[in-house]
Amino acid sequence: MKSFVIGCLRIIKEFFIVSFVFLLFIFSLEIIFYVFCIIISLVFFFLVLILKLVILLLFFVFLCFLSLIMFLGGFFSYVF
Repeated sequence: MKSFVIGCLRIIKEFFIVSFVFLLFIFSLEIIFYVFCIIISLVFFFLVLILKLVILLLFFVFLCFLSLIMFLGGFFSYVF
């Protein structure tokens, strides 16, 4: 009877150890997944930010070029 109780306690102890290790493994995978999602979202955020800045810069260059053409057109129509 005593060896039966010791065997049952050993099985329960091993079950709890295996369950605890499995939960730690799942928890670490979850943390890795959240960190991966945060990194991906930050990368996409900065890519979109850089894309917006490039589009704004191109629009500014286009407006400068357009104003230069208008200035030169008015200047040459006044001179000639």
